[in-house]
Amino acid sequence: MVSPAMAATTLVEDRRGYLTAKTEDNPPFLGYALIGLLVAIGLVIYFVGAKDVGGRGTWFVVGEVMGISAAVLLACTAILAVRLRPLEWLFGDMTKVYVAHGIVGLTMFSLVTLHPLLYVVGALPATDAAAGIIVPFKLVVLDWISWITIALALLPTLFIRLPFDLWRYTHFFLGAALVDTAVSLTITSKTFDTFKVPALRYYLFFLFGLGILAVLYMVVIRRIAEPKHEYAVEEAEHHPEANAIELRLRATGRPLRFKAGQFTYVDLLDDRVQVKRGFGAHPYSISSGPQEETLSVIVGADGPTTKRIQGIVDRDEARALVHGAYGRLAYGLEGPGKRLWLGGGIGITPFLSLAEELADDPHGRDVVLVAGIDHPRQAFFEPRLRACEERSGGALRVVLWNREERGLPTVEALQGEIPDLSERVVAMSGPDVMIHALTPQLHRAGVPHIHSEIAIGPPRNWRQGSPGLRVMRWLIAAEMAVFVTAVVVATVGRAVS
Repeated sequence: MVSPAMAATTLVEDRRGYLTAKTEDNPPFLGYALIGLLVAIGLVIYFVGAKDVGGRGTWFVVGEVMGISAAVLLACTAILAVRLRPLEWLFGDMTKVYVAHGIVGLTMFSLVTLHPLLYVVGALPATDAAAGIIVPFKLVVLDWISWITIALALLPTLFIRLPFDLWRYTHFFLGAALVDTAVSLTITSKTFDTFKVPALRYYLFFLFGLGILAVLYMVVIRRIAEPKHEYAVEEAEHHPEANAIELRLRATGRPLRFKAGQFTYVDLLDDRVQVKRGFGAHPYSISSGPQEETLSVIVGADGPTTKRIQGIVDRDEARALVHGAYGRLAYGLEGPGKRLWLGGGIGITPFLSLAEELADDPHGRDVVLVAGIDHPRQAFFEPRLRACEERSGGALRVVLWNREERGLPTVEALQGEIPDLSERVVAMSGPDVMIHALTPQLHRAGVPHIHSEIAIGPPRNWRQGSPGLRVMRWLIAAEMAVFVTAVVVATVGRAVS
């Protein structure tokens, strides 16, 4: 497993008690607003250009609206899968881009599954016509292929706990669905309003073009053109009690520039000529300070990952390619003021980097770092943090929170350690259960701002995933049950009629 690569967000409790996310610098609603605008433009073009909309029946029109919206969202889903810095600005940080990628993708699949069912409802007075709409491959063959490839991309991530590499490979199906849908809606089919409304056809053609370029960039161009920094792997230290491997890398050329608290993507090369290089890099949080000569990253060590990494670094002159620095955890945490940093498990990683930076420049700072551990043997980082604590001259205070003795941290228990908790800006990184449990407690205690870290990839435990993703997961499960039932009934009905 990869270590959590995270970014700065604020979870704010609304009047109903739900948690909504926003960033301190660039709220994610800018990105969602842009996606909503793209969908709205497509719908306006449809209603202005389509003829006899009023005579088609409500269910047909609603179905068409959902189909057009799904087409726009499909292109957006592909674009959001690419690590482009303008997207980070729109959504607040790169990990929020991946969250948006998931939400938009699930919304798209929900619409693309529901819209043919509405066509069926609209055609129910003519039973044979209604059944024919949803019989597999009877009509719009490319659309059926597209739906299947989208399902192959999304459904496994919802109901199967996929390893990171397999999750990443599911995006090939998304690219195939994008190309297939683009051909169906803008080139070959004459049955859709994209051909009856040329402006809508050109608009979708433009969006699909951007989406296909994004897929090509992700699969091919980025591997060649994206700036990379080559590092030699000096050491790989395995910490089995913490289920982590710490890699220490030394730049062979121009080193990576980053801010404390950021993460990077790392390709560990199986050989010097990169013949066995994988599909793409893994996101790892940076644990070293920006001024250190070596770059350190901490990797979650699970089974095959541990063996592969150890096998690579045991060879002479092992190399790694480092791709850019991402994340905005440091934003809002710089400068003087009171801070509380909460790190649980491998989520301590970005705070190691921040602690090094703080020790080098402690002026006007007042930081309490609470490091959650399951047992004392897990705290392999304690000597390093104690050294930072001493160098900081009192600006940093480190508290080891042993969950074997004290249980999960609560605000009430934290206030016993930190009486002025409500005056501090809080940053959290660690298990979802910790973040989701503490966030509403901290807000009720009057904490002004909370930054939390969100892992890249599907939730390790869906019960602790974001409320929006959990709702979409069960909505899609219900839709799939209705959709599959309708397909079976329609197919049997056509066969016996």
